[in-house]
Amino acid sequence: MSLLAELEIKIGRHDDKDYEIDLVFHRGDTDAETQLTRGRCHFHLDLETLVALSSDPEAYGRALSVAVFEDPKVRSGFAAGRAKASALDLRLNVRLRIEPEASELHGLHWETLHDPEEERALFSGERIFFSRYLTGFDWRPTQFKTERAVTAVAMIAAPYDVEDYGFCHINAASEKEQAEICLKGIPTRVLASGGSAGLENLLDQMREGCDILYLVCHGLLKDGEPWLWLENEKGGTARVSGRQLADRFADMHQLPRLVILISCQSGGNEEKGIDMLSALGPRLAQAGVPAVLAMQGRVSFETISLFLPLFFKELRREGLLSRAVAIARGRVRERPDWWMPILFTRFKSGRLWQPSKESKESVALPEVKSQPNTTTLAERPPIEALINPILGSVNHVFQSFLGMVPIRKDIKFQQISTALYDITAELSFKAETFEGNLFLCLPEKTALSLIESIFGTKATEVTDDNKDLIGEITNMIIGNAKADLPPSQYFKLSTPTIISGKEHLVSVFSRYTFLRVSFDSEAGPFDINMNVDSIKERMVKSATNSSYQIENFMFEPKMVDPLLKSAENIFTEFVGLKLKKKGVGMKKELAPKFELSALLNVFTDDVRGKIIINFSDRLALAAHEKLLDEKKDFIDDDVKDTVAELVNIITGNAKVTYSKMGLVYRLSIPYVIQGRNQIISSCSQESFVTSIYWTNMGYFEICLSFQKR
Repeated sequence: MSLLAELEIKIGRHDDKDYEIDLVFHRGDTDAETQLTRGRCHFHLDLETLVALSSDPEAYGRALSVAVFEDPKVRSGFAAGRAKASALDLRLNVRLRIEPEASELHGLHWETLHDPEEERALFSGERIFFSRYLTGFDWRPTQFKTERAVTAVAMIAAPYDVEDYGFCHINAASEKEQAEICLKGIPTRVLASGGSAGLENLLDQMREGCDILYLVCHGLLKDGEPWLWLENEKGGTARVSGRQLADRFADMHQLPRLVILISCQSGGNEEKGIDMLSALGPRLAQAGVPAVLAMQGRVSFETISLFLPLFFKELRREGLLSRAVAIARGRVRERPDWWMPILFTRFKSGRLWQPSKESKESVALPEVKSQPNTTTLAERPPIEALINPILGSVNHVFQSFLGMVPIRKDIKFQQISTALYDITAELSFKAETFEGNLFLCLPEKTALSLIESIFGTKATEVTDDNKDLIGEITNMIIGNAKADLPPSQYFKLSTPTIISGKEHLVSVFSRYTFLRVSFDSEAGPFDINMNVDSIKERMVKSATNSSYQIENFMFEPKMVDPLLKSAENIFTEFVGLKLKKKGVGMKKELAPKFELSALLNVFTDDVRGKIIINFSDRLALAAHEKLLDEKKDFIDDDVKDTVAELVNIITGNAKVTYSKMGLVYRLSIPYVIQGRNQIISSCSQESFVTSIYWTNMGYFEICLSFQKR
């Protein structure tokens, strides 16, 4: 994959008359960022003059360029960014970002902007690309796929009475043929006139799976509201407002990655005072669609017929939207409406998919020596089969969703983590023959940068409102990886757990070492840690119907008591401590005052959940000394191993009681989190049931969180 350099043009309001402008340059081969403008740069726009020039795109583009590049620092900064990209042999991707206080600027024809050094359009060649970056409040996970997995829906709305509204007739058969040519090679379902091209039919098709929506219809912008002429069941006109369509899209579970709106005025309007964000293209982007290709003004179908085939041809080469738009725009450069196709994106990279060959990149795993508690590389479960899809998915998610290129720095096996993290998202997976854990581990600075890249606003701290986003990124990584696995390796996933706490360690205790892959990115460094363990015997489902008990597991005392009684027995009889129960409660989030947390994942056919036991340092050291007759003054790997084994013993004893009640479950390998001021939360809607105990050597807390599948 060839890299891009990125130049972001950020425009905000300076005062009642002028606007501020900043230029920032990002190299494509590193996370370096360069401020191209020094100090405050501002410019003035004569909006009335631009409106008067709307019918002449050449004059409009020259006037807009003169205003934007009026400040010599802006002109020299843009030239420096372009020269740097050329020196690095990188293509330049220009991304326009307009701040909310300057939203009236969305109505300008930025695609006509002229080169400040030459008398020609800036964004119609193959070296400089352009898109409009929009932020939104929707950050639902999007399934990112290789080109081969992409599907499309094409809808051509041609109501028989459309001429009654002043529009020309749409030749549905011709437009269907055009759509099939454009989408050749992509599995496509077509709704073509005859009463099939209605809103409800469209939504039904989207629910079946749709990565690209190709929509042909008439539309206009009236009194600031976009309207589309779709069909009713009889084939007549059914007008649908942009607000109604955007609201229905916002309610969908999964949205297309790209919506193509082939509708006159679907991108905006030349009328003075019309806010571009009220047009349909930006509304869909704000509703959650990652990318929208729309039209500003009354674009001709002749221009569309030249533009779209080349757009899709170039899109197949690299999956890069801004590049495909730039090349296709150059194809229609001599037409009067060449500037009307407009690209809105919510992800910075503008990449719709990765070329299929890149998803097959093979990573050679390092050798690992046989040790106690480890096996040789040949004896390990199929981590080799899992790691390449997961690393490929990391590339997909970070580039397509987060707009940055992850650079793999190191890959190695180790028994425990040697890195310190501030935020960790963990989830477990289980197949018939193996199970394991996946961890996305980040410093706080990296986590804040990722949150900012999604929401588009600067994040200063990881809060309850935004930290679940890290769990969703982890979900997306492993969820996308599942698509590249054969059915024999299909696995179930737990709900992500988020651990936040300054400089904590993650340790996994099993017969096998775990794999640590270190990355760098524009947001900062991060690690992917993964462990896979064998399952020698497939769990046998109990014949006893325990669905009622499982559904009420966290509220039913007889389901909680076996675990609590097992802990009490182990600590009093096995460890030899005195203890008192301080009470049982429920919490959405755990913020224990303890330094060690041992976590296990629980699977049954109907339930997934977690068992967490939190230890104070003092109690962990005392338990180690009691059990192994070895005094320790600080927490080390041996003490953490003891804590993990204690949790194994407690849950193992509880399983005996549960099995007598007809509940058969399987536990994952335990992992231990070390660090002060930990916060542990679940991305599910369930709460934690907690019980705190006092002992003569310190406190511990037992926590349960379960969710019905």
